[in-house]
Amino acid sequence: MHSPIVYNPLTSQPQTEVTAHKDVRRYYLSCSVPAFVATVVSMLIGAGPIGCTRPATTTSPVTPAGQIQLLVQAGPALNLGDDGQPWPTAWTLYQLRADPEGPGREPLDVAAVLADPDAALADLLLAQQAHTAFPATSARIVVELAPEATHLLALARFREPLGDASYLVHAVPRRTTTGDASCFYLGLDRSELDGGAFPPPGFDAAVFATACPPATSR
Repeated sequence: MHSPIVYNPLTSQPQTEVTAHKDVRRYYLSCSVPAFVATVVSMLIGAGPIGCTRPATTTSPVTPAGQIQLLVQAGPALNLGDDGQPWPTAWTLYQLRADPEGPGREPLDVAAVLADPDAALADLLLAQQAHTAFPATSARIVVELAPEATHLLALARFREPLGDASYLVHAVPRRTTTGDASCFYLGLDRSELDGGAFPPPGFDAAVFATACPPATSR
């Protein structure tokens, strides 16, 4: 008896093995048999053997979708409540097609964005994702970027926000087809959100098992 085939999902998929014999049979019927007949005929008429080559297949290169790594780290005194205890904090990532604080634009109205992002960000908004940061934790989140995204807006819902310390605007670095995705550092502590292309003060980047390429402009 033959030993059963054991599939390793990391190196081989069952459908590959199942269809492989069909490819071989298809090649045998379309190439090997006619080649044999042609060879016999050629020998009878004194010509040399005629070979048969399988047509070369071409594979279009796959361009990976644009991604970015969100490295999120929350301090132990995050979003303190009235009793002095830390609270989980909701925050949202908005993908935008332009800089919300660019020339000719009004200052960002955080309250308006929290109340109605579709109206406040209008034609800038491409996508949004809601997240929650928990006190004294770290998280790595890989986000698929919309093709038109040029800027990211991270906005935290603190109980007592301090001025403009509740949001960050981050320019999306130039995309590459190889290597690790770029990083967006987000440090949340007390009632402040800090970070960007580089780790903010007190941010322990060593806890993340990932690599961040140097920040580049688009």
